[in-house]
Amino acid sequence: SSQVNVDGAIVCDTENGREKALLSDVVVQLREYNNPFEADSLDTYVTKSDGEFIVSGSSAEWDDEFFIEVKVPCWGKQIQRCDN
Repeated sequence: SSQVNVDGAIVCDTENGREKALLSDVVVQLREYNNPFEADSLDTYVTKSDGEFIVSGSSAEWDDEFFIEVKVPCWGKQIQRCDN
């Protein structure tokens, strides 16, 4: 059995590279790899205006391989622009 906690912030560089923009409405998902075509979803968090997230989970499988998947909105009204 394995337990994992991941916390951080989702940011992007501005065009000039001197500042960071915090991204909201980004979906951060903690997953556990099973095979090339399948992964278990363990926890999901949607960032707020501060861009911060925390996800945690556990698995009882042998040889656990955890990873996070980050989905940034890039269409419609939710599009994020770093250089506004």
